[in-house]
Amino acid sequence: MRMLAKRQGFTLIEIMMAMVVVSVGLFSLVHMQVVGVRGSSLAKERNEASQIARGVMEEMRIRSLAWVDLPTMKSDFEVVSGNMLTAIPAVGSEFGFSDLRSVMKYHGYNIAASADVKDALRITGAGVPETVGGLAAAGAIYRVHYVAARMRLDPTVAMASDTAVFLKVYVTWSNKDPGHGEAHDWGKWDQATTFWKRHLVTASTILMRQKKS
Repeated sequence: MRMLAKRQGFTLIEIMMAMVVVSVGLFSLVHMQVVGVRGSSLAKERNEASQIARGVMEEMRIRSLAWVDLPTMKSDFEVVSGNMLTAIPAVGSEFGFSDLRSVMKYHGYNIAASADVKDALRITGAGVPETVGGLAAAGAIYRVHYVAARMRLDPTVAMASDTAVFLKVYVTWSNKDPGHGEAHDWGKWDQATTFWKRHLVTASTILMRQKKS
């Protein structure tokens, strides 16, 4: 009488354990892909923000070529509560929220209703403001501000120079869900306690009056 060979197989427990292992592996793979996509989106946004900051500085540099005296120099900076050019902060200090002004124009567009911080409009990486609407304004997530201060070129002289301005440009966008434009702005972004928590790119330069009066 022949003995029938026992058929080998997997038990239910073994199958369930294998499914758990595969599931964990797939979850890790999906998570890595999501993180990679978000990281790529954030890198793209930082690159666009840097381009905006450099573009604003270049436009201001071109405008500075027409500065012939202090009044014309001051005319290029928006007035908020009578303060056109703030003071350079003390050594070891930084500019504060109250020193910020909204950039009014960029690439020929009006990108702020006024110089107040809260009136900055969202713009795209190409500088198109959200008010344009349609596809041209798709991805309008950035707000642009600046600080401008007259410099003391001679440390032995107390009075600030009338020929040099320190300019610092701030481009911000929400730190929620990078890569998802609809979630890029949240309430109270225009307050000192929340403004600095946003994604932030800065660029600075010194603008010199090119002509003598």
